[in-house]
Amino acid sequence: MSNFFQLLFYVWKHPSNRGAGLSALLRIIRWQISSRLMPGLISIPFLNGTHLFAKRGMTSASSVWYCGLYDYEEMSFLSHYLKPGNLFVDIGANIGAYSILAASVGAKVIAIEPIPSTFKNLERNILLNNFKDSVEVMNIAISNKKKNLRLSSNVDALNHVLVDGESTQQSIEVRSDKLDDILNGQVPQFLKIDVEGFETNVVESAEKTFANKGLLGVIIELIGAGKNYGFNEDILHQKILSFGFETYSYCPQKRELLSLKGKRNKKKNTLYLRNDFKL
Repeated sequence: MSNFFQLLFYVWKHPSNRGAGLSALLRIIRWQISSRLMPGLISIPFLNGTHLFAKRGMTSASSVWYCGLYDYEEMSFLSHYLKPGNLFVDIGANIGAYSILAASVGAKVIAIEPIPSTFKNLERNILLNNFKDSVEVMNIAISNKKKNLRLSSNVDALNHVLVDGESTQQSIEVRSDKLDDILNGQVPQFLKIDVEGFETNVVESAEKTFANKGLLGVIIELIGAGKNYGFNEDILHQKILSFGFETYSYCPQKRELLSLKGKRNKKKNTLYLRNDFKL
């Protein structure tokens, strides 16, 4: 019951539901009922006429139903400033909400998701929206070394690389590769990295990409999970800054960037933009 009240509070307070809290709460009730009556995949509306498949237990999909742009600032920023023909790389794509958003504004996308069952849902969403020609999907992990990694496979959006000795009900082995090698000289304008604490190894695999001034922005989650792997996220933060980035929050209503003065957001994603980035 406490989880349900937490959900109510989250949805009611979410900025995308500002001024429409009652409608948002009714969506919770509708989803709680319909996802039980129809246990299969349900198509739900998203951005710019797109849809995503959802079913009970799919956290990212239900967040789309409850809140639309669930990462409100970051997703709004991309929807406003990704341009047709830009390359967007989505690392830890999950079911593809960010990838579908990027493709809906005309960007080319490389969506990377290591968990096979989640990858199938990602592929379904690409096909559902007829984005097969604009979104390339890759069922691999990204790391600083080419090797096989063991990941959890039964915790939905919280699936992650397992550390030695970590117990889990279900796990799988996944091939990893370096981002620089995958891109092979391609330079994305924007990256999103959400890999549940493994971000340090991802950035280490992409030093050529980060050093290229064609990379304009990075959305990355540095909220403390790196300590599970012995990573110091303050060091990673300083490393990203050293490539010529600054940190910002974004106000979608005003389309305004607000400097974080070199600090990172420790509670949600941080938006890193090239220090000469212009809106």
